[in-house]
Amino acid sequence: MRGNVRNFREGLTAYRNTRDLTKTYRDCFINQANQVAAVLLPGSEPPATTSKRGQPHDESNAFEEDEQAHDEE
Repeated sequence: MRGNVRNFREGLTAYRNTRDLTKTYRDCFINQANQVAAVLLPGSEPPATTSKRGQPHDESNAFEEDEQAHDEE
């Protein structure tokens, strides 16, 4: 991120993309752990995970969507 505005913007964009991808993976891992916990602890329901915008988010295809988005870049 040194040198000029263009390099700074590219670095910042890469940082933000990595941060967003990390959040997606984290949410997916939490969702999977909650599903396992629900099986191991009968009668308990896992808490719903939400996306960054506060809407319920389906994590089932999160990895595939991220890989497709990455391939398009």
